[in-house]
Amino acid sequence: MVLFTPGRREVCLVRRGGAEVVAKMVELEVAPVDVAVSESSFFTVFADGRAALYDGAAVVGTSEGGVIAPTSAVSTAARGAPMALAITGKQSPSLWVGTGAGEVLTLTVMRKTA
Repeated sequence: MVLFTPGRREVCLVRRGGAEVVAKMVELEVAPVDVAVSESSFFTVFADGRAALYDGAAVVGTSEGGVIAPTSAVSTAARGAPMALAITGKQSPSLWVGTGAGEVLTLTVMRKTA
């Protein structure tokens, strides 16, 4: 789970392992417009039109209070600024981005294989 306040760079990452729940505050490079979680990863959209993925390794590897670097980021190339983000599917999730111009975009997430 990720808790955040729009307009603020700080996010609270909450991970659960068995009966243990661990919360950690980290900072993003810029304030997110919206955040969505999928398994051990989370996605963000920013006012500049970018969407970013932060995978489980980035979450674990960032210390309390540190700045978390995105694993991957892309431009949505939308006419309006992103306003909302949702995820559907698990094996190959799709991101749905709603913009201020009324557009609804879908971004398909591809898993890297070694």
